[in-house]
Amino acid sequence: MLMKPGRKFLITALTFLVVLGISGSFVVLIRQNQQAALRAAVSEIGDSHAHSLETQLGRSLSATFALASVLRQAGEIQDFEALAAEMIDTYDGITNLQLAPNGVIQQIYPLAGNEAAIGHDLLNDPAQRTEALAAIESRELTLAGPIELIQGGTAVIGRLPVFLPDESGQEQFWGFANVLIKLSDLLAAGNLEQLTEVGYGYEISRLHPDTEQPEIFARSGTIALEEPVSIPIKVPNGHWQLAIAPQGGWQDFPILEAVFAILMALVVAGLMIQIMRNAVMLAETNVQLAREAREREQAQLALKETNEVLEQRVRERTAELETTVSQLEQEIAKREEAKREIAKLSKAVMASSEIIFMTDRDGVFTYVNPAFEKLYGYAGQEVVGQKTPRILKSGQMTLSAYVDFWETLLNKQVVNKEIINRARDGRLVTMSISANPILDDEDEIIGFLAIQKDITARKEAERASRQAEMRYRELFEEAPVMYVITQNRGNGPIIADCNKVFAETLGFDRAEILHRPLADFYTSESKEWLLAGGYNRALLGDFGIEDRELVAKDGHIIKTVLHASPEFDADGQVNGTRAMFVDITERERQERELETVIKVAETVRMAHTRAELAPVILEQLENLLEASGVALILIDSETGEAYAEMGLGVCVDWTGVRLSPGAGVTGMVIETGQPYRHDHVLSDPRIIRPDLIEGMQAAVCVPLTAQEERLGVLWMCRDTAVSKDEFRLMVAIADIAANAIQRAMLYEQSVQYAANLEQHVVERTYELAKANEQLQELDKLKSKFVSDVSHELRTPITNIKLYLDLMVHGRAENSGRYIHVLKHEAERLTRLVEDTLALSRLDGTDVGLWQRHWVDLNQVAGQVVETLQPKAAAAGLDLSFDPMADLPQVWAEPNQIAQVVTNLVTNALNYTPEGEVEVYTAVADDDNTVCLLVKDTGVGILPEDRQHLFDRFYRGRYAGQSAIPGTGLGLAIVKEIIDLHGGQIEVESNDGQGTIFRIYLPAPMESHL
Repeated sequence: MLMKPGRKFLITALTFLVVLGISGSFVVLIRQNQQAALRAAVSEIGDSHAHSLETQLGRSLSATFALASVLRQAGEIQDFEALAAEMIDTYDGITNLQLAPNGVIQQIYPLAGNEAAIGHDLLNDPAQRTEALAAIESRELTLAGPIELIQGGTAVIGRLPVFLPDESGQEQFWGFANVLIKLSDLLAAGNLEQLTEVGYGYEISRLHPDTEQPEIFARSGTIALEEPVSIPIKVPNGHWQLAIAPQGGWQDFPILEAVFAILMALVVAGLMIQIMRNAVMLAETNVQLAREAREREQAQLALKETNEVLEQRVRERTAELETTVSQLEQEIAKREEAKREIAKLSKAVMASSEIIFMTDRDGVFTYVNPAFEKLYGYAGQEVVGQKTPRILKSGQMTLSAYVDFWETLLNKQVVNKEIINRARDGRLVTMSISANPILDDEDEIIGFLAIQKDITARKEAERASRQAEMRYRELFEEAPVMYVITQNRGNGPIIADCNKVFAETLGFDRAEILHRPLADFYTSESKEWLLAGGYNRALLGDFGIEDRELVAKDGHIIKTVLHASPEFDADGQVNGTRAMFVDITERERQERELETVIKVAETVRMAHTRAELAPVILEQLENLLEASGVALILIDSETGEAYAEMGLGVCVDWTGVRLSPGAGVTGMVIETGQPYRHDHVLSDPRIIRPDLIEGMQAAVCVPLTAQEERLGVLWMCRDTAVSKDEFRLMVAIADIAANAIQRAMLYEQSVQYAANLEQHVVERTYELAKANEQLQELDKLKSKFVSDVSHELRTPITNIKLYLDLMVHGRAENSGRYIHVLKHEAERLTRLVEDTLALSRLDGTDVGLWQRHWVDLNQVAGQVVETLQPKAAAAGLDLSFDPMADLPQVWAEPNQIAQVVTNLVTNALNYTPEGEVEVYTAVADDDNTVCLLVKDTGVGILPEDRQHLFDRFYRGRYAGQSAIPGTGLGLAIVKEIIDLHGGQIEVESNDGQGTIFRIYLPAPMESHL
């Protein structure tokens, strides 16, 4: 059946519409797949360019780490221009390198065209402050910009904050190491112009650091991109975005294609299955392309991770090297400290007043200090190698004592004892010795150390004290009076000691008397006195002479005269009494003698010096014997003469008179020790100065003897005869006076010794204080010297390490330049070490050991000038020498003077770009000083450099700007040598007008002969 036209049309229309809808849908789907594939391809292209930008930025910005490494190791970069030139040549894409201490740009390379940026304060620039502070806070490399530069143009800047340790070891912000990359150079490195050549537009944006809003800073045109593909670019401290889109926009569904779709709808309807198959195949192709894109991205990420690993290894190796350098510096400091401690100990041993010596394990001397040589009289070289007992053996020590001494030491014990040694001149000296073994690391004895102190004088004093005590005991025992010493027991005195006379007089054995109450030997009347407070008065020293009765063993009463005085213990506290009982027999005579002796004894006991004793003794003697004149004559221990210490009465004119040894009666009594008495003295021919006793009838001269030592004599004269009792009384007084005078002499000697010792201590303390100040100053100078040397050595070593690294990792075509720089730094290091050693030798030089000669300064200067002529000619300079005829010679060390002339002339040649250098010699106005003058036409010396001209390691601004070779030690060496020769150095210079150095050396008159 035929289809109706209407139905056919309807079917046809429906079929057309269905086919048209299906074909239209397939056209849209195909277009979408094409756009997805196109965007994926654009994204891949963008990834490649973004990676190129990241790689270029990473390579360029890594230069900041190299700059920071040099700064951390050396503290500064002296040859910044040379180093920056090498880095710019090594690391691609860098426009300039900058150093900004404290955030202020101070150095730029290259400087040409960038002068306006010098002095720019990054921390106070509103446009850059935020990113600069963020870099300091994070302590990491940051990328700032793009920024409109002061000197013109737009650039991005990589900033690495540098932190350096201060004196306490804490890290402090030093400044920035900057890398500047012009934006145009960076875009060129990313090959972005290739995008425009193939029909794509691009935009690069960032988040503004202040507003946090996107900011486009680079684009290919003025028209905004339509639905661009965005690719992130990783940069330090942020992200950039690279946007790419076709310059004409993404293709829309055009009318032509719509018409074509309608016309083709009918045709495509039959091919729908094939079209769908093609669509699937196209989708698979897109997936494959996307997979390849991801694999390429993964390869790029792997490459980036490899670069990061290499950079981490570089940083770790740098840290290891820094640690090694720090450890070496600490080891050097420890060794220097050990040297200083050893030097201090050595000086202390050398300066010690005590004897210090060392022996090996067999007792053989290995070292003695100056105190040993002074006391024993042996030079050090005579003693070293000798055994100790052999050279010091006195014969006063037993063999067993020596054996015990060494056995104790060999048992690793310290020995403290007193020994007697013999000096070279035969003197016996008593020594207090402290000896101890010296042990090695394995606790084995390798030798002995001994410290000795001379105690001979103390031993003699102790011996004298014992002798005095024995004499006192003899006097106590043999005295013709009864002596009793009591101790207070609270309820009365107990007899602690008594002499033989007391026991014999009472008829008791001494054992029957000791430790019994004194009251047991008193009569009842005397006991009443004792109980009534008599003993207490004695304890208080308020007791005179009173009659007392004693009861003998057989019961008979002995009448006595008692005198009691307090007895003191070692602490000066009263612990009893000293009582002297005198038999009443011959009372008149003994009372007078007793009173005189006691009074004189008590009086002289209060005097301590001879000046105090003389008037006391003479006044007592004059009053007791009713003398017309008295005199005290003592022996001068130095000359042996007798001199009158003091005279009273008619003998007052004797004071100061000196008599030759053995002359007259005085000399006879001193020599014989026998007293002299004459009742007609003026008739005695032995009186050699009768004018001194004119008008006198009788005279007595008795010796002053104490401990068998003759001290002088006592004279008494009057116009009446002297009785035997009076004569005997005067002898007794002389005995008391002699002991008192000897005690006073010992006291004066002890006071003088103490004063001398105190003065010696004060002087020695002052000397030690001054020596300590000098040692501290030397220690400061040595520390500064070591610090300066370490600092100066660090720079060439750091540069050598840097260029060795460049040799390994830099461009092969630059190896020749790297070798040249390494050779230059090695030569610089050699000069620095040689100059440092020269200066160190001067610091430790004993000027007295120099081999000085008469030196012809003209000859020395002429030889130096002749040697340096080739250097001057190579620099295009005229070097001349004008010597003065008949120039006086100087007394000097020739090599040191040649060093001075060489340093001055070399310095003049180095700092004279063109012109001439002239050397003169002359005689100064005083005719005793020779002058050497070195004059140049060079760059001169800046005013701020003059005050540091002779400082060690100091180099002026011109040296750094002009790359003039040197170590900064040449002029310091010149100044040190001239000072050691007693000379002077003067400098005359103006900036840009040349320099004149004048040195003056003393020329003694002998050099004119």
